[in-house]
Amino acid sequence: MPFTKAIYLAFATTIVLLFAGWLARAQLAELAVTTSLPNYGFENVSADVDHLSIRQINLKHFAFTLPTDTGNFRLVAEDASIDFRLQQLRQAQVDSLMIDKLTLYYQADTDVSASNTVVTEALVPVKILATFKQALRDYIVFNSLSINLLSLHGEPFGALERKPLKLQARNENSIITSKLSLLKQHLTGKREVIRQLVVSRLSEDTLQANLRFNKTDETATAGFELGLHDTSIDGKYYLYPHRLTEWLEPFTMHKKIDVTSKVSGSLSVDLSTDERITSTVIAATDRVIFDAYRADQIEIQLKTSTPTSQPFRRIELAKSSYISVGQFSQDEQSLASSLIHLAGDLSTSTDSWQFDGSMSTDSVDVRYQSQSLQLKDVDADILASHELLDIDGRFSTTQVPGRFSFAVDHDQTKAAGTLAASSVDPIDLNAQDDRLSDLWTPWPYPFDLLSGIIRIVANAAWSGSNEFTLDAKIHADNTSGNYNDITFSDLSLVQQLEILPALSSTEPGEIFLAQLDSGVIASNISTSISLQSTATGSLPSIIVQDLYGEILGGSFSADNIVFDLNADSNRFDIKAEDIDLGEIVAAQQLEGVEVTGRVDGRIPIMIDQQGIVIEQGKFISKVHAGTIRYNPAGGTEQLRQNPLTGIALDALRDFRYSHLSADVDFKQDGTLTVNLKLKGTSPELDTKRPVHLNINTEQNLLSLLKSLRYAESVSTGIDQKVRSKYDRSKSNTQDKP
Repeated sequence: MPFTKAIYLAFATTIVLLFAGWLARAQLAELAVTTSLPNYGFENVSADVDHLSIRQINLKHFAFTLPTDTGNFRLVAEDASIDFRLQQLRQAQVDSLMIDKLTLYYQADTDVSASNTVVTEALVPVKILATFKQALRDYIVFNSLSINLLSLHGEPFGALERKPLKLQARNENSIITSKLSLLKQHLTGKREVIRQLVVSRLSEDTLQANLRFNKTDETATAGFELGLHDTSIDGKYYLYPHRLTEWLEPFTMHKKIDVTSKVSGSLSVDLSTDERITSTVIAATDRVIFDAYRADQIEIQLKTSTPTSQPFRRIELAKSSYISVGQFSQDEQSLASSLIHLAGDLSTSTDSWQFDGSMSTDSVDVRYQSQSLQLKDVDADILASHELLDIDGRFSTTQVPGRFSFAVDHDQTKAAGTLAASSVDPIDLNAQDDRLSDLWTPWPYPFDLLSGIIRIVANAAWSGSNEFTLDAKIHADNTSGNYNDITFSDLSLVQQLEILPALSSTEPGEIFLAQLDSGVIASNISTSISLQSTATGSLPSIIVQDLYGEILGGSFSADNIVFDLNADSNRFDIKAEDIDLGEIVAAQQLEGVEVTGRVDGRIPIMIDQQGIVIEQGKFISKVHAGTIRYNPAGGTEQLRQNPLTGIALDALRDFRYSHLSADVDFKQDGTLTVNLKLKGTSPELDTKRPVHLNINTEQNLLSLLKSLRYAESVSTGIDQKVRSKYDRSKSNTQDKP
């Protein structure tokens, strides 16, 4: 016999027998109850009738045990009062049922395992819904019900076990309203309502309910309205998570969630099959704050399928489930404009959960402070729980070609974790408009890469008590680009960097550069560079060691250059060797000038916020023999107005020097001053008579170099594709407001 029907028949029989006892004696009524109920499968029946009248029955005590397939159910009622009319009794109905104390016990039978057949039959969804509706029609025997103290004992009652409860209900035309209250027992004996489940309407086709803190609480913590159909349930709900976690504190422990506005949504449940329950749950809210995390403009859709045997313990998420977040942030890191699709298995228990599945999103904007990294085609395998988050996935960069793998290991309890990422397909900048600065915007550095292949391995770490850290190993092959207005090509480097919280090198990086165009071509440049954090500011110092390059037929070198990016100024020396004077003249495109010979020199450089300064640079001829011939096509007649100038011009028509030196100064406005000292002879004057010449020149070197950079005869040294991309990039930057 079904459990619910057995209770109903027992209750009806008890009322009839008690009324029959009123015509005789109370002891006879008690005997009738205790002897007749065992016929319906009840055991250990006891009853103590205190009062009988034609409209009321009072029971000091009433108890019974009902065996079930999986255990024993026992009911004990103390001080019960039943009000009725004779016409109601004929229909097994009563006007009111009041019980001062009702205790329900359930003891599982350890000798009989709950077979799958029994459990499945008990949880066939359509049967449950049909039984529920039948119970509302047939088994609600009261117009009003009041239980002053309800106590539940046994594992199936879960969080309600041994909690002091109070139940009040009314039944009007088969529409039930009720209040189930959680009580707080004071030392004075007074009972205070501290939590309430209020059912405002319960009928065969509707269930409306909300959660409140007490009788005077005007704002509900949560509420729902469900439509109950033959094979489905649908409806809508709302809740305030921060209030809900507080409401649940007497039943379970959860960290408080702060939500500035309510969560609202809808749900639908399909119960048309015996094996599975499928449902769709939609939730939306403006903002959620949980520990160090914050999420704005959230919408969640979960499409689930659960076995009927354990509908709340194991949930399968369909691929059409998703989480949409306007922005998700922790401290200075955030994800913006994310639509994340989810699929997998979610298992839950009273105080824990675990998700084993996958996620994917077409695009996501990763931000740190004001900078943005745009990703696409993100997919990952996820293992998550209330304690941890492990993700293994892949993504592509949106603005430049590149594919990466990544792994996240996050401790939910400590808000700490790590990220490891590496190139699967390297960043390829060889397409027409690709450039490295599109990867991370706004690009904060004065350099850019416009072509080549880049491979990156990155690692990040974060925690609530420590700064976010990010380091990367960068391997660049055959890259070309620019540093401000200086272009370069065929750069190869390996650099191990700590990017956050401060930019620095974890080990020196080797650099080789085939060509550098500053207006004069330098080539075959090699050096070792490292970045070091300093106490002078947030930017690093650049340490340059073993610098070597070729320029103007000779070479330049330097060692142990320390360039502090925080300092107002930095000083270092460049050593020049075996510079071909003929190439200097050719680079400046001086008409009618021919020079032979080579010089060595030292260039002391000072760099500050206004620019570059050279003070007392010194060059001297390496071999004490060379020639200078100055024969411009237009002649020199206009320059001969001064007799001394005329003598110098005559000497320079064919000057054979034994000594050449030059003092060089360069100002921040671009002015280059050269004091040239020459000693030698000139056949135009007298081959035996020594000639000493001091020649002072001044010109704007920056203007000269700018013109040289864009002169076709010089630019052929740099890849035209790189030059074209740099020109377009510079033009686009200037066009931006």
